[in-house]
Amino acid sequence: MSTESSIKSSLEKVIANVKAFFKGGIFENAENRTVFVACFLLSILFWIILSLSERYDAEIQVPVAYLNLPENKVMMNKPPDTITVSVENVRGRDLLLQTSLNPKHLQLDYKRLAGEAIIPSNQLLKQLKEQLSYDNLDQNKIEPAVIKFQFEDKGVKKVPIKLVTDITTEYHFELKDNHFIQPDSIEVTGPMSYVGSLEFWRTDTVQYDDLNHSPKGSIGLKSPEGHYIQLSDQIVDYQLNVEEYTEKEVKVEIVSTNKPDTMKVFLYPQLANVKYQVGTSDYETEQNFKVVADFSTINMMKDSSVPLRLQDYPNNIRNVKINPDRVDFMIFVK
Repeated sequence: MSTESSIKSSLEKVIANVKAFFKGGIFENAENRTVFVACFLLSILFWIILSLSERYDAEIQVPVAYLNLPENKVMMNKPPDTITVSVENVRGRDLLLQTSLNPKHLQLDYKRLAGEAIIPSNQLLKQLKEQLSYDNLDQNKIEPAVIKFQFEDKGVKKVPIKLVTDITTEYHFELKDNHFIQPDSIEVTGPMSYVGSLEFWRTDTVQYDDLNHSPKGSIGLKSPEGHYIQLSDQIVDYQLNVEEYTEKEVKVEIVSTNKPDTMKVFLYPQLANVKYQVGTSDYETEQNFKVVADFSTINMMKDSSVPLRLQDYPNNIRNVKINPDRVDFMIFVK
């Protein structure tokens, strides 16, 4: 018979014997079952008591709390949250409390360091013995062996929030720049060397495809790159301004430019058609255009027409076209 078959056969016999034991007459009586369970629980309790009274050698994690750090400084490095120490001959009860139930914190008071930026291992050992009442500690088995502090002057600056977008709109719709953000600025706290150069703070990217309406929502701010930078807010509300554009056409008088003062010109036609797209909210608003016939681009003695160009136009329009793009002219000597 193979080893696997033997193990399987033995296991089946054990299970059968256990079933037979519990089905036996001794457990048919409810009082007998109660006595058995009580004895079983008492044995476990005595085992726990004996285990907790034993003494052990072990490595434990000690949480660290830092007190009285300078308020006008920013800690650039991140000191450890826990220290690993090796303890010897410690009662099991104390180990259980420290590792699971009620761990003691090592409190390191910066004021007691008298401005020193380093806590060496011998000072850590002293503090551990005083606060945790562990005498059997090995100075060479403390990790980390040294705790360092690195400070910089603290700065606070209020900067505007810049909404970052990745948005496409449907045809004849456009995303306007005058979106709404609340709050529109935040306070950034951090090292003066960093905060002093800030001009704005970005949000995470707001993404939409093929918009034809003005959505609103919430978006998070970009996470700081260092733990030593703090933001007064983490999330902002926004509402985008997406507007439908429609086509409009106006007639604009053509102005001659860059011609000799001794010459007078007659343009034909004297008006140009300017066709453009404008948002529906600005459709009734009068728009100012300046169309010029630039004579510096031609030879007035040889050419009979001059090109037109749009010199001035509002910034709230798009897709501007001029018709015609050239006009004829006649020269008169003053």
